[in-house]
Amino acid sequence: MSDGESGDGGELIEMLFEAIEEDDEEAVEEALEEGAEVDSLNEDGYTPLIFAAESGSATACEVLLVNDADPNDQMEENGYTALHAAAASNESDIVEMLLESEADPSVKDNEGNTALQVAQNAGNSECEELLADAGGGDDGGDGDGGDDAGTAASGGGDDGFGGGFGDDAGFGGGGFGGNSVTLIAVPGGGWGLTLVGPSAGDGRSGVYVSKVKAASPAATEGSLQPGCKITAIDGEMLDMAMTRKDAVGMIKMAGEQLQIDFEMDEEGFKQYADAKASGPVSNEFSGPVHAVELGMTVGGVGVIMVGPQNPKEFKKGVFVKGAADLSSAYASGKICPGQRIHAINGKSVAGMVIGAVNRMAQQAMNNMVVFQLQYDPIGFAAYDGGKEVNRRKAHGPPEQEAGNMQVGGGNQGGSGSAALRMLPSDKWFFGKVPKTIIVEALIQQGPGTFAIRTMPKNPEGAVVLMINDNNNVVSFVITFAPDGSCTFAKTKHPDIDAVVELVQGSPMTSKNGGEPFVATYPLKGGLEFNFYAFSQGQMPTPQIGGRPPPPPQQRQQGGAPAPRQPQITQKQSIKIAKASAKAAQKERKRSIKVAKKQEKAAKRAGKDYEKTAESWVPPTYPVERLAIAKRDNATFGMTFIGPEPGKSVTGVYITKIKPDGPTDQQSDGKVKRGCKILMMNGLSMATAMKSEATGSLKGAVTAVITYQFDPVGFAQYDGGALIKSIQEEALGKAPVLEDFGAESGFGDDF
Repeated sequence: MSDGESGDGGELIEMLFEAIEEDDEEAVEEALEEGAEVDSLNEDGYTPLIFAAESGSATACEVLLVNDADPNDQMEENGYTALHAAAASNESDIVEMLLESEADPSVKDNEGNTALQVAQNAGNSECEELLADAGGGDDGGDGDGGDDAGTAASGGGDDGFGGGFGDDAGFGGGGFGGNSVTLIAVPGGGWGLTLVGPSAGDGRSGVYVSKVKAASPAATEGSLQPGCKITAIDGEMLDMAMTRKDAVGMIKMAGEQLQIDFEMDEEGFKQYADAKASGPVSNEFSGPVHAVELGMTVGGVGVIMVGPQNPKEFKKGVFVKGAADLSSAYASGKICPGQRIHAINGKSVAGMVIGAVNRMAQQAMNNMVVFQLQYDPIGFAAYDGGKEVNRRKAHGPPEQEAGNMQVGGGNQGGSGSAALRMLPSDKWFFGKVPKTIIVEALIQQGPGTFAIRTMPKNPEGAVVLMINDNNNVVSFVITFAPDGSCTFAKTKHPDIDAVVELVQGSPMTSKNGGEPFVATYPLKGGLEFNFYAFSQGQMPTPQIGGRPPPPPQQRQQGGAPAPRQPQITQKQSIKIAKASAKAAQKERKRSIKVAKKQEKAAKRAGKDYEKTAESWVPPTYPVERLAIAKRDNATFGMTFIGPEPGKSVTGVYITKIKPDGPTDQQSDGKVKRGCKILMMNGLSMATAMKSEATGSLKGAVTAVITYQFDPVGFAQYDGGALIKSIQEEALGKAPVLEDFGAESGFGDDF
């Protein structure tokens, strides 16, 4: 971590923390791109990630983690990690995100508290449950009666769990294969078992014992050892689809005795031991771990992967085999054979079969899929027989090794995989080729095709980027500075290569109502761009499709020269030019007149809308009462927001309902975001703090709530977004100029 600095560094840090406070994704990314360090400290000793976790800025947390923020950094003042901060603020979504990013729930603050204990002390039940599931207590979370059982948020970790003293022992006799033991509970202790097993859909199977705690009931009995596969719990068989969390939930239901049927399966246990040991590799040819962002299209991102087909092959890992032709991966220039995949969208792929990893790669976040990659040709030899290793020995590391392409040049040497990459400076420049020809060619070559050409009236200071947007060509102006930097979409970029790379990797909203699109590959027949030659007016203009102009004098059959075309005199040329200029001026005046009419109509409609909006009265919603029953070990599926010390807000509201959770299923959609909690389990919430609301549900199996949908009051938390959406449903959206016929784009002059 670096301390806060003065000068430019200090300004960048201040810019980063302001962006985090606003939870502005683009501003956070911009600050990091400008040079703000991802683990820097502000004046109060916060790292960006800890500040984001405490502020509830989930989007900022996601960006920081993708940029390698350390989730286990601690504040000097109190020893808090980002996990402690999120737990104290009851930010359950951020807690879950941090746990998925390998935040360590066992780290203690300066007072000796883990994040789980911080959540317990604050009465933040949802965070408490997530951290308990992640093994966030002392010694793996052996609980005091089973409520804080220390299960894992995702499969594959060594996560202890406590015992429990329920009313129902729930055990049976018989046995389901192998061996059967009955454990006797010890007052104040757990069963002493740590389990590993699959999470939903990760391709693994089987729940196993990974650790037996000394002096526990399991250790006293002595039969269960690491590598034992559990086949049944209290007479209920564990089928192939059973997750580790399911098994832990069954054990929590046990009474004073627990019957476990098991069999030793050391070979099957390896799928978890290998996954746990997985991480960055280090060998003579391995490269650094780096992130690559790819835009999601209708056909996916185009990364072709190879990996284990069954759990017994987990040690091989998942690798990039190639990139689909003309895909986002192809266009990025950052994908090559031999790259080991460590994570997708922040979630580790360790221990997963190839089918599960392929499904992960189809799940975009904000239309992007982020791969954590590391060039590892030695590991890839398990799939390609050592071909990439031999190529590496002969030609050196590929340009994609660290995810950064060399700028400018057509030298494709290195990886021997020229078909898999396209440099940002590849042949996309078309000089003074007429717009109509470019448009026709882009339509012919398909959606995503792009080209850059000069602006006729400003050849040295600007160019136009033209892209096939779902078979409708759109144009964007790029202006240059004398040093070669350029401005695109109101943002400055170091050079035009950076702009091309941006549009190849960032999905754009279609201007004709189609699917979001990216610039995939350049129009055929272009030239490599040279800024110096361009600025001197020396860049040539290519011929589309390689068709040169006909020679000045062609020959007819038989060898006789073809008759010359009549020549236009200078006087005729001037006359034609004047007529064209007059017609263009007339059309320009007509366009200006139409535009003014459209603007006036838009202003009138806007004023009418404002008057209607001012007189609009939000509807009043009824007060309702509902009882929600908790299922098994699940939460009620409600996230609260409300008053906290130092915040001048009133009322406890629901900010999120978990899909398919108890509240979602039992309220028929009536309990939703924006509902104000008036009373819960007999307690008035009129002046309650958020922690009191969550605390009233702790240990409860039923939540009886009296509530009222109140989007007006909820505006103090969401800035009025919810009430605005309700108003727009009633009145329609505010009119804009485009509604009155104004066209977007840059006109026919380009």
